[in-house]
Amino acid sequence: MMHGRKSMLASLMREKRSTCHPVLLILVMIFGTHHHLRMSVMMLNQGYLDSMMRMMGLFWSLVASALIE
Repeated sequence: MMHGRKSMLASLMREKRSTCHPVLLILVMIFGTHHHLRMSVMMLNQGYLDSMMRMMGLFWSLVASALIE
């Protein structure tokens, strides 16, 4: 998801480099710091992280069983 957004922003920057470049740069910085802060909070909140890992494990086991069948 993040990769698609980055490529979209990159194409926007190429198209409108002269007018919107500073605004887009600021937006990218805000998005980047926000994402980084959210990841840090998740790392600190260990209980939430554990539940996320459990959900991911459940999801991957479901995918694996679907592929095996």
